[in-house]
Amino acid sequence: EYTGGALRKPGVNVAVGDVLTHVNRVGLGSKRGPSAALVGKGGAEVLLTFTAGLGPRRPLRESMEFGAGGDLAQRVAAVSLADTKDESNKKGGKNKNGGKGRNKANNKYVPPPPVTAKKSSKPEDATRKPGTRFDVRVRAMHSELDARYRDMIRDRTKRVDALGGGEVGYLRLPDMERTGFSEFWRHFPDEVRKGALVVDLRGNVGGHISELLLAKLAQRPLAWDVPRRGAATVYPSHASGAVVALVDENTGSDAELAAEAFRRLNLGVVVGTRTWGGLLTTSDSFKLVDGSEVSMPQQAVAMTDLTDSGVKIANRIENRGVVPDVQVCNAPHDYANDRDPQLEAAVAEALRLLDAHKSPKFSVERVDEDEVRAANAERAHVGPGGSKWPFKTYAPYPEDTDEEE
Repeated sequence: EYTGGALRKPGVNVAVGDVLTHVNRVGLGSKRGPSAALVGKGGAEVLLTFTAGLGPRRPLRESMEFGAGGDLAQRVAAVSLADTKDESNKKGGKNKNGGKGRNKANNKYVPPPPVTAKKSSKPEDATRKPGTRFDVRVRAMHSELDARYRDMIRDRTKRVDALGGGEVGYLRLPDMERTGFSEFWRHFPDEVRKGALVVDLRGNVGGHISELLLAKLAQRPLAWDVPRRGAATVYPSHASGAVVALVDENTGSDAELAAEAFRRLNLGVVVGTRTWGGLLTTSDSFKLVDGSEVSMPQQAVAMTDLTDSGVKIANRIENRGVVPDVQVCNAPHDYANDRDPQLEAAVAEALRLLDAHKSPKFSVERVDEDEVRAANAERAHVGPGGSKWPFKTYAPYPEDTDEEE
């Protein structure tokens, strides 16, 4: 459920354009939609009936590779059956040659043939022709929020990659707690390799881990570990180059503190609109007899401000927010037209910083003779069925021996 929509699971060959007509054999229409049919079904298996559309789809053999009855499942079943047979022989069961355990003729155990699916007179994709009906069984989700969030992240990452020409990465942090920390390390190592990085703090509700993330974003390339074979890796690991922070009016609490510290440490440029303006930590809310709630301030943030008279301890963010270096607003018609001017401005600033301050990159032009020989050997050898070796080696496959068995 937490890795995408239910219809994206392996073995569910549903394409864009297919029409959902029934849920658990109950027809859908103008008076009864999918939402009403799925009430109370969260976490339970449901049977969905579709009418195939004209959308592109994978062949059933590929989509069922990891599904029940797929090629991988059949191979796993064959291995399990072989293990079961071997265990029964070890317990004293005799084989067809009359001996116990292995075949005494060649001292080698012969596994049973792979399990094959029953062949049907219909072609593989007969149930997926346009206009035909087919059933799939999936487990209904409790909420589609996570699936929609993942879809949004993929869309924005592709958009930033296209606008930046592959030189700008995108990193979205929903909060400054465990979810934001996990999202940071899920995407940061891959996105930071592109050169520049846009850190999206819009809608970030805050937390308490901003200092951990700032410590990583503040690192710059100092050296490279260069192995005999393979690519060089930067030191410190995942050191970033040009960084842009993206904020809006819903950026609050620890995310505001991160944006202000981001600018004071000269890590990059802050783009967007003025933030919420609330660093004060409050206690849990207490309900009153009339139904209202009340909370009390528990902790404030005191920041250093450099003034003409010297250093002053104050908090200019509270009730005011962080004013970005580049102010850009998203209008309602931008949402309607699927535009994001703030994100576009952030990518433009990242490219500007990347051109103004080129991050050092280690590159060396050399020809590894071992790699060349390995590539030539791999191209020269063609295995059964026209497949190449799945790994690099300099010798043909060794023969099976009793010791290897």
